[in-house]
Amino acid sequence: MNIQEPLLTTEDVAKYLNVEVVTVRRLVGRGELAAFRVGGEFRFAPADVEAFLKRQYLPAHPAVPSVSPAPGARYFGEPWLSLSAVLSRREQHTARGAKPARGERFTERAQHVLALTQAEAEQQQAAEIEPIHLLLALAAEGGGGAARALRECGLTVETLRATLAQHPDLASAPRAALDQPQALAAGIKQALEAAVGQANKLRHDYVSTAHLLLGLLDDAQSAAMRLLTRLNAKPEAIRKRAVAALKDDPGHEAPRQ
Repeated sequence: MNIQEPLLTTEDVAKYLNVEVVTVRRLVGRGELAAFRVGGEFRFAPADVEAFLKRQYLPAHPAVPSVSPAPGARYFGEPWLSLSAVLSRREQHTARGAKPARGERFTERAQHVLALTQAEAEQQQAAEIEPIHLLLALAAEGGGGAARALRECGLTVETLRATLAQHPDLASAPRAALDQPQALAAGIKQALEAAVGQANKLRHDYVSTAHLLLGLLDDAQSAAMRLLTRLNAKPEAIRKRAVAALKDDPGHEAPRQ
């Protein structure tokens, strides 16, 4: 490796990223930020810091295939909306009157995952948006607590998709026609409500990707869980990783005030 620029200290990187020094050390420990160990201290190449930042980028408007609803289609008893908008309304009811921070409890990463969930279902031309689409979206998002928890258990979106292709019995039922509207399956409603419940239980005023993963793990009978079983993944191990992601860096995905 040809290092031509001066190396940065942990304090330099913390100041540049506007985070605490301990957060930088955690990023190194989790393998998310490359570093050199010099005399018991970390040193960082500017190019590695820039590469880390690029991986954290969230596009303002994720490219999601449009889904045209049939007239009068309703999700959660509401007129048809995007998955993220529907979930936003539903979680406010589930929170029993609690006021979401800044008017929206779902973090940017969580909202991005919901958009990816809808895109996964659309790409598969599925009749319904199901938990297995949420699992794929959580892994595909890449930078949140859920993706990290799955990755630490050896589960990547490539591995999940390859295994799903080998087990077509786990795939969602296809749409009868391309113009058929996608509904929310009962399982996805249950998973999303459970995610909000997990956030409430932990007294978090936001819902992150890790909460979404915890909610997904609540239903042992879903196709998503059966897919994990085919990969010999242990739900309890994934759950512990997700909880650890919330405890290690609870503000990682929290909305900025």
